Amino acid sequence: MSKKKLKLDSYHYHEAIDRTYLAINFIEENLTQHPVYHKHIELKTKIDEITSGLVELYQLIGNLDDTREENEKDSDTQ
Repeated sequence: MSKKKLKLDSYHYHEAIDRTYLAINFIEENLTQHPVYHKHIELKTKIDEITSGLVELYQLIGNLDDTREENEKDSDTQ
């Protein structure tokens, strides 16, 4: 893969947020509801940690997009 600098736009961030949401949703619907995870608390704990990490990732991407938008507005006014 080329190391060429890629200009990210709002679509890239929206897509990353959406894919992170899909991962969270998949885990919630397909893992946390499975009886094995309910039977073994250490598995449920691990799934909860992973989900929390993905929620944090979701928020970080949103913050990066907000910062990108603010920087674009600032550069447009200069």
